[in-house]
Amino acid sequence: MKQLHSPFVELIATVLRRGAASGELRRGVDPVQLYISIASLSYFYQSNSATLGVIFGRDLLAPAARAARLAHMTDLVLSALRPAAPGALDREVAKLIEFNQKVKT
Repeated sequence: MKQLHSPFVELIATVLRRGAASGELRRGVDPVQLYISIASLSYFYQSNSATLGVIFGRDLLAPAARAARLAHMTDLVLSALRPAAPGALDREVAKLIEFNQKVKT
């Protein structure tokens, strides 16, 4: 099982390193955590589409709904990976992120 998922994690790690080096992505993102988050966003939607569809009165597996979900997930992930603009975050949150990055390096 580990060999099956390792190439995905390594690919994500490579993209994160390149993006951090170019300044397009923030530093310190754990590729395993990112992989789990992306998988979770996908799995939950798929596995609960029938129940959520009834609750919200939508066909979540319709092509338009799936396209909207993919666009939303992509926006969420990319927003989390972009470096924050200076002063954009509350100071305490910024301190936590800075501490977390120092711990990882």
